[in-house]
Amino acid sequence: IVFLVVGADEQLTTQDQKIASKVIERRKGFCVLANKWDLIGKGDKPKETFRKELYAFSSFLQFSDVVFISAKTKMALDNILKMAKQIMNRLVRTYEIEDLTKAYHTISNYHHETGNAGYHLQIKGLHATTGKGKGPISRIKCNKPHRIRDKNQRYWTNTLVDFFQLRHVPIKVTFEKKTRKKNTW
Repeated sequence: IVFLVVGADEQLTTQDQKIASKVIERRKGFCVLANKWDLIGKGDKPKETFRKELYAFSSFLQFSDVVFISAKTKMALDNILKMAKQIMNRLVRTYEIEDLTKAYHTISNYHHETGNAGYHLQIKGLHATTGKGKGPISRIKCNKPHRIRDKNQRYWTNTLVDFFQLRHVPIKVTFEKKTRKKNTW
């Protein structure tokens, strides 16, 4: 689990983005800590503004949240360990087939897929596995996986994060062609 500490009065640097990208690529739990929050105004509006600016500048971090802390005043420091435990539990969670089936039906009922060049995509099912300590990998069966657009990938990723409450866990969603079992005589 990685906590990326940034100054609340600063934007993410290119180096911060590179570090975050490597962490996500290796599928580690991830959270942004906005330090020096005692120097910023009180209330929810400055927090929402900070989040919006962060996600606008680094949209790949939207699966994660921001925790506002102050090392000087010790504001919210006791929440970091609790959050680390929650993230770890999400990383190693196992998925029952009933939960996956329910997620697949719920999501696919609200979203009809169209691939590039206007091809209709037939989503066949959802399967999830957990790599050891690496978070869930969701495999979705599809008639034309090579026609999947980035927005389809992002939609399923973001929706699965919300459905299974996987904030701070970088999940991987892959689309695969449904394989037919061949009769061997």
